[in-house]
Amino acid sequence: MKNNKDHVNEETVFQVLQSHGKIDECIRYAEMVQRYDTVIVHYINKQEHDKALQKVTEIKDETKRNETMLRYASVFVSKCAKLTIEELRKPQYKKIKIDQLMPAFMNIQIESDMKVALDYITKFCINTRNNKSKTVHNMAFFFHSKINDPKSMLEFLEREEIKKSKGSPIYFEVDYALNICKQKEKEKMDELQRKKLVAQRMSAGGGSAGLESENDIARLRE
Repeated sequence: MKNNKDHVNEETVFQVLQSHGKIDECIRYAEMVQRYDTVIVHYINKQEHDKALQKVTEIKDETKRNETMLRYASVFVSKCAKLTIEELRKPQYKKIKIDQLMPAFMNIQIESDMKVALDYITKFCINTRNNKSKTVHNMAFFFHSKINDPKSMLEFLEREEIKKSKGSPIYFEVDYALNICKQKEKEKMDELQRKKLVAQRMSAGGGSAGLESENDIARLRE
């Protein structure tokens, strides 16, 4: 079949193989005729995201490889973020449009994965590759705000302030950063309010469960 692949109808071959339940042969044929999406979707459906990711990296044509990665990036970062970011650091993706990757990064929910993503964006994309896209810089600020590390976020803002004082431009959008800070402040106030209500209920209940002093309530607010 390999020698005659240019003389047969691909769809007919797929139909014949599938009708006989020859799934493995179907996937091998898809690889042979460079039907990348068929192969990748096959492994994604089997929850074998590492294999699907590897198949993307193995695509020889650089433009096609980057386009395919961008198309499935949201799936990869939500299922295997660390492995995906490890792949993105490879030379095969040196020309990928990083700003177009950022919407997919919004799917990262686990804090440890967020830290890996932040490291990739700041150290690799911004510092090493000197990316100046506002989308990329905004995402860096977004992860700083999502990770429960106020010190790191403050240090980030201080570095940006120093850059600005030296005449260097700031690439993240200030309004975007302010909105995130306001949202974080609101979330914190909501959490404090919930703690206060819990404290009041426990205090009203009396007994050993009651919080009888203002100091107890204050500790709940910390």
